Amino acid sequence: MVFKRSTPIEQAIEPEAPSHVDGLTGLPDRWQVEVWISEHLARSQRTGDRFGFFLVSVANLTEINAGYGSAVGDEVLQAVAESLNRVVSQSGLVARYLGSEFAIIRPGLFAIEEMSRIARSTMDALPRQVSFESFVVPVRIAVAGIISNPDLSDWALVVDSEQALVEANPMDNATMFGSVFQDNPASARVLTHSGFDYLGDAEAFCVARDATVPTWTYSRNL
Repeated sequence: MVFKRSTPIEQAIEPEAPSHVDGLTGLPDRWQVEVWISEHLARSQRTGDRFGFFLVSVANLTEINAGYGSAVGDEVLQAVAESLNRVVSQSGLVARYLGSEFAIIRPGLFAIEEMSRIARSTMDALPRQVSFESFVVPVRIAVAGIISNPDLSDWALVVDSEQALVEANPMDNATMFGSVFQDNPASARVLTHSGFDYLGDAEAFCVARDATVPTWTYSRNL
């Protein structure tokens, strides 16, 4: 499937919640994901209901940025975001999470079979190619998730989901690298708790902020 983004993304956020929106995709951002997780876990502890937490990654985003440029990588992220919003918005919540990753919360999931079915249908709905000017960019998608447990903390839920995504290793890499902005220490903690080792400081240009931002970089041997 070839996808060309044409319209801005809109997603309703509950009126009483603060509006935290990712500048590139127009989706809610990581802060909003953490609020959603806390709310759903609190509800789960009260009622026993469970939910699925999925991470969806553009697995070859690093290669796209290196081979085509970051503007093309941004176009790919926007295309994936629009597709996810269209697929998920009627049955769950979707947000931009970390660099190449998006988060999905699906209420009312209790079985692994349901998780697998939703992961497959999500994969099928996302673009495998994105057209940009005169060429077509291949897109590799990875999906992993976990079912909530009333005894599971929001921190453990995120770390376990990240670990599942790493173990999926869709690009069959020997080593994975990660980078987070230094004003987002929560994301850094997720990487270190998922087995990533700190490499050093760097800088990256953030399109959403239109500024160069200091980062921490990490790697993990697989």
